Amino acid sequence: MADEDAHQDVAVLWERAIVEYTKETDRELSASVLATFRKVHSPEDLLRHIEKSEQDFGSFRNKHSSLWRALGRFVAPLTTTLNMAGTLGPVADGFGAPASAAIGACVYLVQVGDFFAYRLRENQNH
Repeated sequence: MADEDAHQDVAVLWERAIVEYTKETDRELSASVLATFRKVHSPEDLLRHIEKSEQDFGSFRNKHSSLWRALGRFVAPLTTTLNMAGTLGPVADGFGAPASAAIGACVYLVQVGDFFAYRLRENQNH
């Protein structure tokens, strides 16, 4: 009876979580994600799903870690170079303001990418 109650509790909780996620994010889950989530009927199913997701993410991270490290080493010098070029741009003949605006946009994009990479690394360490 206790097992049956646990199964029922998880199923109800899981359905409620899906509904709340959809309301909170204003975004529907894809059919494949919903199909996977609806296979969770017990605490054991949930634990298996969490462990599989963790393994999949870990293998993805390990597979691509050298790329992320290389890009991380590239961002700081690129940002510095673009910042210097952006400050020198306005004094250049002819193309000063447009070049400065374009370089400023590039700096912004690189910094945003760096921010998201930092957050990803931070989340991986927790």
